[in-house]
Amino acid sequence: MDSVSDLKNQIQQLRASKGPRAKIPSDIWSKISHISQSFPLKELCREVGINPVHARKKMGKSSSPIHKAFIQLPSSPMPLLELTLKSGAVIKVFEQ
Repeated sequence: MDSVSDLKNQIQQLRASKGPRAKIPSDIWSKISHISQSFPLKELCREVGINPVHARKKMGKSSSPIHKAFIQLPSSPMPLLELTLKSGAVIKVFEQ
């Protein structure tokens, strides 16, 4: 199993040989993805010296998990009062 220090060494060697803005190869991205299963991605990126935003985009991860669920809302009655502001926001007041 790859460790964070091994990954950090690989990235440092890559940057030493190809420059600080060298493209990270897919095998290193797969190691980052594998390690991020048990280590927070933001901390991992800070430790190995890569941009966490770029890592999230590259690996298809969002910063906060999105929970997709359909919620059936009851049908609402007609509003008692409806205000439209200059900003375009609409305020509706319903009877309780």
